[in-house]
Amino acid sequence: MIEIAVARFGHINAAYGRETAEALLQALARRLRRLALSEDADASEALLARLSGAEFALIVAAGGAEEEALEWAIQLAQAFERPFVVYGRAIHLSCRIGIALGLAHHQNMETMFRQADLALARARRLGPNGIQIFTAEHEHHAATLISLETDLRVAVQANALDLAFQPQVDLGTNRIVGLEALVRWSHPVLGDIDPETVLSVAQNAEIEAEVAEAIIRLALSQAAS
Repeated sequence: MIEIAVARFGHINAAYGRETAEALLQALARRLRRLALSEDADASEALLARLSGAEFALIVAAGGAEEEALEWAIQLAQAFERPFVVYGRAIHLSCRIGIALGLAHHQNMETMFRQADLALARARRLGPNGIQIFTAEHEHHAATLISLETDLRVAVQANALDLAFQPQVDLGTNRIVGLEALVRWSHPVLGDIDPETVLSVAQNAEIEAEVAEAIIRLALSQAAS
C-alpha cells in the first residue's frame, strides 16, 4: 500500500479558494489514475482511491517486494514534477509518500493503513516528494513520541523544564553582550532530552505556546535573580 499526501495543500486552499482547490485535486487524481492504469506500470491489479482531504492511496499487487513498491512510489512522485493548470493558473504541488509492504499473510487492511500512516508521518520530515517505507522502528518511534507528549505536558505543568545559557560574544570587543536561553528537560526515565526533541514533541502535541511561555517565564525569573 502506498499513501500519497499533498504537501501544503491548506495554503493553496486558503490562497485560491475551495473551488480551485477541488479542481486541482481532480486534476491530480486524473494524473495519478493515468499512471495507475498505464500499460508500462504493470497495473493489472492496482486500485487508486482518495482517502480524505488531500490524501490518496494506491494498492498494488507487488508481492511485498520493496523494489517494486519503490518503483511505484518514484513514479507517483514524478507525477508532481509538472505543474497543474487550473482556471488558467499554473500551480506546483509536492507530496510525501508512505509505503507499507504486505509481507505477512495475516496482515489486514487496517494494519496496512496504520503502517502506511506511520511511514507517511516520517516522510513528512523529508524534503519535497520524500518517500519512506514502514519499518518496525517507525512503530516504536511513534509510541515513544506519544509517551513523550504526555510526559512533556506533565513537565510543563510541574515547572520541570530547565535552561542552559549560552553567551553571545561581540567578536570585535571580545565582550559578552547577551545570553541565549536553551531549554533542557531531564526526563525521569530517558534522562536528558535534547532541545530539538523537546520542540518536536511540543509541536506534535500542539503545546508549543505552553512550552514557549514556560521557557520565557523561567528565563525572566532566572535573569531577575
